[in-house]
Amino acid sequence: MVRVFGLAILCAGLSTSHAARNLRRPTQSITPQAQLSVDDRSEAQQKQVKSSALLRVKTGVASYLFPHFLQRLVSTKKIKEMQPPAEASDDGVGAEASGGSSSTRMAIQLLFGVLYYFLIVRKYPELGEKEANEATKELQAKNEVLSLVEVSPRNCVLSCCCTGPRAAQTFSITGAMNYWLGLFAMTCFPCCTLMCVNSCTEMNEKLGGSKRNIVMSCLCALCCSCCVVAQDAEALDLMSGVQTGFFGVYDLEAKKETEEAQEETAKA
Repeated sequence: MVRVFGLAILCAGLSTSHAARNLRRPTQSITPQAQLSVDDRSEAQQKQVKSSALLRVKTGVASYLFPHFLQRLVSTKKIKEMQPPAEASDDGVGAEASGGSSSTRMAIQLLFGVLYYFLIVRKYPELGEKEANEATKELQAKNEVLSLVEVSPRNCVLSCCCTGPRAAQTFSITGAMNYWLGLFAMTCFPCCTLMCVNSCTEMNEKLGGSKRNIVMSCLCALCCSCCVVAQDAEALDLMSGVQTGFFGVYDLEAKKETEEAQEETAKA
Protein backbone atom coordinates (compact mmCIF):
# COMPACT_ATOMS: atom_id res chain seq x y z
CA MET A 1 0.00 0.00 0.00
CA VAL A 2 2.80 2.37 0.83
CA ARG A 3 4.52 1.54 -2.45
CA VAL A 4 1.34 2.28 -4.44
CA PHE A 5 0.89 5.63 -2.66
CA GLY A 6 4.52 6.63 -3.39
CA LEU A 7 4.16 5.68 -7.05
CA ALA A 8 1.04 7.87 -7.35
CA ILE A 9 2.87 10.85 -5.84
CA LEU A 10 5.80 10.34 -8.26
CA CYS A 11 3.49 10.29 -11.28
CA ALA A 12 1.76 13.47 -10.11
CA GLY A 13 5.11 15.24 -9.75
CA LEU A 14 6.21 14.22 -13.25
CA SER A 15 2.97 15.51 -14.82
CA THR A 16 3.27 18.81 -12.93
CA SER A 17 6.88 19.40 -14.11
CA HIS A 18 5.91 18.50 -17.67
CA ALA A 19 3.07 21.05 -17.56
CA ALA A 20 5.43 23.72 -16.22
CA ARG A 21 7.88 23.09 -19.05
CA ASN A 22 5.05 23.40 -21.57
CA LEU A 23 4.07 26.75 -20.07
CA ARG A 24 7.60 28.07 -20.60
CA ARG A 25 7.60 27.19 -24.30
CA PRO A 26 6.12 29.70 -26.79
CA THR A 27 2.60 28.88 -27.77
CA GLN A 28 3.17 29.91 -31.43
CA SER A 29 6.33 29.72 -33.55
CA ILE A 30 7.22 31.55 -36.79
CA THR A 31 6.49 29.38 -39.78
CA PRO A 32 9.10 29.00 -42.55
CA GLN A 33 6.81 30.78 -45.02
CA ALA A 34 6.55 33.87 -42.80
CA GLN A 35 10.35 33.90 -42.37
CA LEU A 36 10.81 33.75 -46.15
CA SER A 37 8.39 36.63 -46.70
CA VAL A 38 10.35 38.81 -44.23
CA ASP A 39 13.64 37.97 -45.96
CA ASP A 40 12.18 38.73 -49.39
CA ARG A 41 10.89 42.07 -48.14
CA SER A 42 14.31 43.08 -46.78
CA GLU A 43 16.04 42.04 -50.03
CA ALA A 44 13.52 44.05 -52.05
CA GLN A 45 14.14 47.11 -49.86
CA GLN A 46 17.93 46.76 -50.30
CA LYS A 47 17.56 46.47 -54.08
CA GLN A 48 15.29 49.51 -54.11
CA VAL A 49 17.86 51.59 -52.16
CA LYS A 50 20.71 50.54 -54.50
CA SER A 51 18.71 51.25 -57.66
CA SER A 52 17.61 54.62 -56.30
CA ALA A 53 21.21 55.65 -55.49
CA LEU A 54 22.45 54.52 -58.93
CA LEU A 55 19.61 56.37 -60.61
CA ARG A 56 20.49 59.60 -58.78
CA VAL A 57 24.13 59.34 -59.88
CA LYS A 58 23.16 58.73 -63.52
CA THR A 59 20.66 61.59 -63.42
CA GLY A 60 23.30 63.97 -62.04
CA VAL A 61 25.88 63.05 -64.71
CA ALA A 62 23.31 63.28 -67.51
CA SER A 63 21.98 66.61 -66.33
CA TYR A 64 25.51 68.06 -66.32
CA LEU A 65 26.70 66.75 -69.67
CA PHE A 66 23.55 66.85 -71.80
CA PRO A 67 21.16 69.68 -72.66
CA HIS A 68 18.30 70.25 -70.24
CA PHE A 69 15.58 69.70 -72.88
CA LEU A 70 17.04 66.41 -74.15
CA GLN A 71 17.65 65.13 -70.63
CA ARG A 72 14.04 65.82 -69.64
CA LEU A 73 12.79 64.15 -72.83
CA VAL A 74 14.76 60.91 -72.38
CA SER A 75 15.05 60.48 -68.62
CA THR A 76 11.35 60.70 -67.71
CA LYS A 77 10.50 57.34 -69.26
CA LYS A 78 13.67 55.65 -67.96
CA ILE A 79 12.99 56.78 -64.41
CA LYS A 80 9.54 55.19 -64.49
CA GLU A 81 10.90 51.93 -65.95
CA MET A 82 13.97 51.51 -63.71
CA GLN A 83 12.58 52.68 -60.39
CA PRO A 84 10.22 50.22 -58.65
CA PRO A 85 6.95 51.54 -57.26
CA ALA A 86 7.58 53.27 -53.97
CA GLU A 87 5.76 55.40 -51.45
CA ALA A 88 4.77 59.00 -52.11
CA SER A 89 7.63 60.32 -49.99
CA ASP A 90 10.26 58.51 -52.10
CA ASP A 91 8.80 59.95 -55.33
CA GLY A 92 8.94 63.41 -53.82
CA VAL A 93 12.61 62.98 -52.92
CA GLY A 94 13.45 61.79 -56.46
CA ALA A 95 11.64 64.73 -58.05
CA GLU A 96 13.41 67.19 -55.78
CA ALA A 97 16.82 65.63 -56.61
CA SER A 98 16.17 65.84 -60.38
CA GLY A 99 15.01 69.44 -60.21
CA GLY A 100 17.90 70.41 -57.96
CA SER A 101 20.51 68.89 -60.28
CA SER A 102 19.07 70.70 -63.32
CA SER A 103 18.98 74.06 -61.57
CA THR A 104 22.53 73.50 -60.30
CA ARG A 105 23.78 72.84 -63.82
CA MET A 106 22.10 75.99 -65.11
CA ALA A 107 23.58 78.09 -62.30
CA ILE A 108 27.09 76.71 -62.95
CA GLN A 109 26.81 77.43 -66.68
CA LEU A 110 25.73 81.02 -66.06
CA LEU A 111 28.53 81.65 -63.54
CA PHE A 112 31.13 80.10 -65.84
CA GLY A 113 29.72 82.15 -68.72
CA VAL A 114 30.56 85.36 -66.83
CA LEU A 115 34.13 84.17 -66.22
CA TYR A 116 34.39 82.95 -69.82
CA TYR A 117 33.45 86.39 -71.11
CA PHE A 118 36.30 88.16 -69.30
CA LEU A 119 38.87 85.46 -70.10
CA ILE A 120 38.11 84.81 -73.77
CA VAL A 121 35.18 86.61 -75.41
CA ARG A 122 36.37 90.10 -74.53
CA LYS A 123 39.84 89.33 -76.00
CA TYR A 124 38.56 87.62 -79.15
CA PRO A 125 39.12 89.68 -82.35
CA GLU A 126 36.17 91.00 -84.34
CA LEU A 127 35.49 89.50 -87.75
CA GLY A 128 35.04 92.85 -89.47
CA GLU A 129 35.21 92.40 -93.23
CA LYS A 130 36.86 88.98 -93.11
CA GLU A 131 35.49 86.34 -95.42
CA ALA A 132 35.47 82.59 -95.06
CA ASN A 133 38.61 80.85 -96.34
CA GLU A 134 38.94 77.43 -97.92
CA ALA A 135 39.58 75.70 -94.59
CA THR A 136 36.32 76.96 -93.08
CA LYS A 137 34.36 76.10 -96.23
CA GLU A 138 35.71 72.53 -96.21
CA LEU A 139 34.88 72.14 -92.53
CA GLN A 140 31.33 73.47 -92.94
CA ALA A 141 30.76 71.20 -95.95
CA LYS A 142 31.11 68.12 -93.70
CA ASN A 143 28.43 66.89 -91.37
CA GLU A 144 28.62 67.68 -87.67
CA VAL A 145 29.89 64.26 -86.56
CA LEU A 146 32.66 63.83 -89.17
CA SER A 147 33.89 67.37 -88.65
CA LEU A 148 34.88 66.54 -85.06
CA VAL A 149 38.05 64.91 -86.42
CA GLU A 150 39.34 68.35 -87.46
CA VAL A 151 38.16 70.21 -84.35
CA SER A 152 40.85 71.13 -81.80
CA PRO A 153 40.77 69.34 -78.42
CA ARG A 154 40.11 72.64 -76.60
CA ASN A 155 37.03 73.41 -78.66
CA CYS A 156 35.79 69.82 -78.20
CA VAL A 157 36.09 70.06 -74.41
CA LEU A 158 34.49 73.51 -74.26
CA SER A 159 31.64 72.46 -76.56
CA CYS A 160 30.85 69.34 -74.53
CA CYS A 161 31.30 70.66 -70.98
CA CYS A 162 30.53 74.38 -71.45
CA THR A 163 28.10 74.33 -74.35
CA GLY A 164 26.33 77.57 -73.48
CA PRO A 165 29.33 79.96 -73.22
CA ARG A 166 31.12 78.44 -76.23
CA ALA A 167 28.04 78.72 -78.45
CA ALA A 168 27.26 82.22 -77.18
CA GLN A 169 30.79 83.29 -78.19
CA THR A 170 30.18 82.15 -81.77
CA PHE A 171 26.79 83.89 -81.83
CA SER A 172 28.32 87.14 -80.58
CA ILE A 173 31.37 87.25 -82.90
CA THR A 174 29.32 86.46 -86.01
CA GLY A 175 26.64 89.00 -85.06
CA ALA A 176 23.84 86.45 -84.81
CA MET A 177 23.00 87.27 -81.18
CA ASN A 178 24.27 89.24 -78.21
CA TYR A 179 26.59 87.21 -75.96
CA TRP A 180 24.54 87.56 -72.77
CA LEU A 181 21.28 86.82 -74.53
CA GLY A 182 22.88 83.81 -76.23
CA LEU A 183 24.31 82.57 -72.92
CA PHE A 184 20.92 82.73 -71.22
CA ALA A 185 19.12 81.12 -74.16
CA MET A 186 21.69 78.31 -74.51
CA THR A 187 21.56 77.60 -70.79
CA CYS A 188 17.78 77.42 -70.55
CA PHE A 189 16.71 76.36 -74.08
CA PRO A 190 19.82 74.94 -75.82
CA CYS A 191 18.19 72.87 -78.55
CA CYS A 192 15.62 75.47 -79.53
CA THR A 193 18.27 78.19 -79.61
CA LEU A 194 20.65 76.17 -81.81
CA MET A 195 17.84 75.28 -84.19
CA CYS A 196 16.75 78.90 -84.57
CA VAL A 197 20.27 80.29 -85.01
CA ASN A 198 21.32 77.70 -87.61
CA SER A 199 18.12 77.92 -89.66
CA CYS A 200 16.96 81.53 -89.19
CA THR A 201 20.19 83.60 -89.12
CA GLU A 202 23.16 84.15 -91.45
CA MET A 203 25.73 82.66 -89.05
CA ASN A 204 26.44 79.56 -91.14
CA GLU A 205 26.82 81.64 -94.30
CA LYS A 206 29.37 83.92 -92.60
CA LEU A 207 31.33 80.84 -91.50
CA GLY A 208 31.55 79.48 -95.03
CA GLY A 209 28.56 77.15 -94.93
CA SER A 210 24.93 77.34 -95.95
CA LYS A 211 21.76 77.98 -93.99
CA ARG A 212 20.26 74.78 -92.63
CA ASN A 213 16.67 73.81 -93.31
CA ILE A 214 14.58 73.68 -90.17
CA VAL A 215 14.14 69.88 -90.19
CA MET A 216 17.88 69.07 -90.32
CA SER A 217 18.62 71.84 -87.88
CA CYS A 218 16.10 70.41 -85.42
CA LEU A 219 17.53 66.87 -85.73
CA CYS A 220 21.12 68.04 -85.29
CA ALA A 221 20.23 70.20 -82.29
CA LEU A 222 18.37 67.36 -80.59
CA CYS A 223 20.78 64.50 -81.34
CA CYS A 224 24.26 66.11 -81.36
CA SER A 225 24.10 69.69 -80.14
CA CYS A 226 27.69 69.55 -78.87
CA CYS A 227 28.88 68.55 -82.37
CA VAL A 228 27.08 71.55 -83.90
CA VAL A 229 28.68 73.95 -81.41
CA ALA A 230 32.15 72.43 -81.90
CA GLN A 231 31.98 72.64 -85.72
CA ASP A 232 30.93 76.30 -85.67
CA ALA A 233 33.54 77.14 -83.02
CA GLU A 234 36.39 75.62 -85.04
CA ALA A 235 35.20 77.34 -88.22
CA LEU A 236 35.21 80.67 -86.38
CA ASP A 237 38.76 80.10 -85.13
CA LEU A 238 39.98 79.19 -88.62
CA MET A 239 38.32 82.25 -90.08
CA SER A 240 39.67 84.61 -87.39
CA GLY A 241 43.20 83.16 -87.44
CA VAL A 242 43.26 82.56 -83.68
CA GLN A 243 42.90 79.60 -81.36
CA THR A 244 40.48 79.59 -78.44
CA GLY A 245 42.11 78.19 -75.29
CA PHE A 246 40.95 77.44 -71.79
CA PHE A 247 42.30 80.67 -70.33
CA GLY A 248 42.72 82.99 -73.30
CA VAL A 249 43.00 83.49 -77.05
CA TYR A 250 46.17 82.59 -78.96
CA ASP A 251 47.35 83.94 -82.32
CA LEU A 252 47.97 81.08 -84.74
CA GLU A 253 50.60 82.93 -86.79
CA ALA A 254 52.57 83.93 -83.72
CA LYS A 255 52.30 80.38 -82.44
CA LYS A 256 53.64 78.98 -85.73
CA GLU A 257 56.55 81.43 -85.73
CA THR A 258 57.41 80.46 -82.17
CA GLU A 259 57.31 76.77 -83.03
CA GLU A 260 59.50 77.31 -86.11
CA ALA A 261 62.01 79.32 -84.06
CA GLN A 262 62.15 76.54 -81.48
CA GLU A 263 62.74 73.94 -84.20
CA GLU A 264 65.56 75.98 -85.72
CA THR A 265 67.13 76.43 -82.29
CA ALA A 266 66.90 72.71 -81.63
CA LYS A 267 68.55 71.89 -84.98
CA ALA A 268 71.38 74.38 -84.37
